[in-house]
Amino acid sequence: MTVNFLKKTLGECKRADSICENSTSYETVSLTEFFVIDGASGHPVRISKDENDNHLTVTNSKSSTLTLIKVDSCLIHGNKEKKCDCILFNNKKIFFIELSEREGSSRKEKRNEAIKQLENTLDIFKRNKVKFNHLESTAIICFWSISRTILTSMGEKKVAFKRKHNMYLKEERIIRF
Repeated sequence: MTVNFLKKTLGECKRADSICENSTSYETVSLTEFFVIDGASGHPVRISKDENDNHLTVTNSKSSTLTLIKVDSCLIHGNKEKKCDCILFNNKKIFFIELSEREGSSRKEKRNEAIKQLENTLDIFKRNKVKFNHLESTAIICFWSISRTILTSMGEKKVAFKRKHNMYLKEERIIRF
């Protein structure tokens, strides 16, 4: 799976009023540590080097080239199906990521909504015949506004997700390449 293949298959940013620094859905980064920040007011995610902006921490121990795909409000914009916020991958791993703030409803409701967004994104990839089964794949729910440690127990939801998508589902605030 390459960026050129994805651009040809899925296209580019669909947002006419983009405020991104780079008007692309695909951003590459080779930093050893950075943060993925939820987009404000319906805008796509962004990469930050500032730890004060910490929503999701990404460690890249070998400084390999990583690609961030800004999915929601960018690559897939205006579609009524809710999608995950972004995808982060290299030549070995791929993470489908939903950044979720718990305010407004219960953690259980937010978790269920996040799972649906991840599944919708996976379905879009399948419909477009984008295959990533050669990569170690994980779906991540990151509750960034919760200061306590995120519990890893989701029991039945994790098992069902693994059966349906052949992918692990985790709640994490740090991902490692």
